[in-house]
Amino acid sequence: ASFPGGYDSLRVFIEEHFLCFPDSTKEQISEKIWIRFIVEKNGDVSEIRVIKGNHEELFECYISFIKEMPKWIPACDRKDCYRETITLPINVEY
Repeated sequence: ASFPGGYDSLRVFIEEHFLCFPDSTKEQISEKIWIRFIVEKNGDVSEIRVIKGNHEELFECYISFIKEMPKWIPACDRKDCYRETITLPINVEY
């Protein structure tokens, strides 16, 4: 599976749309989070989970961000498309 426009388009999308600010803390956040999800046969994303990250209060925002992505291009072979698990690292700095 791939993001429409490829890796560079995904990077731009993240830079322009990833806005999860902590409400309850004034501390500076700098970490790499890992989000895992499935790209379905039709390009939708499902089963979104944060698998690594230190700020649980932001996990729902991270998941909402993935839900807002445009449809992905599903993984396909010569005969069929199939579900594929994606693990996406994102650098977070606030």
